[in-house]
Amino acid sequence: MTGSALVNGQTPDIKAIITCHVNPDFDAVASLVAASHLYPEAALVLPGGQEKNLRNYFILEILNQFPLVKIKDLDLSKVDLLVVVDTRQKDRLGLCSPVLANPDLKIHLYDHHPDSPNDLPAHRLSFSRVGANVTLMVEALLAKGLSVSPQVATLLALGLYQDTGSFTFASTTPRDLTVAAKLLEWGADLLVVAELTTRELTPPQLSLLNDLIANAEIRPARGRNIAITESKSETHIDDLAVLAHKMMDSMGLDTLFMLVEMENLVQLVARSRNVAIDVGKICQALGGGGHSSAAAVSFRGKSLEEIRRKLEAVLGQAVSQLYTAEQLMSKPPISLPADRPMSEVRDLMVRASLNVLLADNDQGQVRGYITEPNVARAIYLGLANYLFRIS
Repeated sequence: MTGSALVNGQTPDIKAIITCHVNPDFDAVASLVAASHLYPEAALVLPGGQEKNLRNYFILEILNQFPLVKIKDLDLSKVDLLVVVDTRQKDRLGLCSPVLANPDLKIHLYDHHPDSPNDLPAHRLSFSRVGANVTLMVEALLAKGLSVSPQVATLLALGLYQDTGSFTFASTTPRDLTVAAKLLEWGADLLVVAELTTRELTPPQLSLLNDLIANAEIRPARGRNIAITESKSETHIDDLAVLAHKMMDSMGLDTLFMLVEMENLVQLVARSRNVAIDVGKICQALGGGGHSSAAAVSFRGKSLEEIRRKLEAVLGQAVSQLYTAEQLMSKPPISLPADRPMSEVRDLMVRASLNVLLADNDQGQVRGYITEPNVARAIYLGLANYLFRIS
């Protein structure tokens, strides 16, 4: 922490901290910096996990301007204000979790993800279903009459562009676009944003992507285009989200569930460009999180096959709920008594635009059905006067 001395290996007198979720992305890092403007007395604390994004020189240069403190240098028992950005789930706080046991702890949350059973209780909550958490943070800055430097504005734009897919994700809202305009007013450099969000794949990433494409199983589901794929890697490979987006673009997918096993860890990355399929809810049911168009979950100590079965079960239930029988059926139900010639069956199906026709008995009870292909074949074979009967 800039300007603070260590006493017995710890930074004294820190009672307020700002943190995010483990494995922070650009949206989370940018939200941390924005929150530092709202809470100048608080220290920034990273909760742990893979933090490859933070090794970028541009990100490090900005973070070094703010009070960034390591967990090991903090006495968490003294913290009485916890500010959490880009998540509300208590099990995503990583090394910061012990602070939750502090008596009289006040918690302020800024999050754009949907509700989950593991959400933290909040003394102050800023929540809205926007495309990026940065949008909430910039709106909070504007509400207090605050602004940021061009360098910080560029970082905020980086988080905004990444989490909205450059405003192409279905979760993007008009508020995200309004915030983008404000960041440009503050001097955000889109050339830097483009450079950091558009990266060439490394050879290991390219090899994994080719394997994922080869293993992809495409399945139609109520008119939706859903793909499930999986692969294994002997070494850790970063930026699986980048591979997911490239795979969706190259294959023209609506929805993708990508499973990768590496180093005793199975990672599920889910993306959806169809508002009818909420991957956030699907990943939440598996113990992860995210929002409707982008979500993820990690499993440690479990096999790829086990996770695939769990995903199939949850996904099957989600797809079955896209439509109910009531939504698909014609109203009122159209039926035809049995013992009618095939020509009459065909005429009714054509007039009512039916693919399937119910057959009932004299008491109006449904006894069976006939499909349009069967009727067409019967007519083609010269059986127009053949009686349609139910055995």
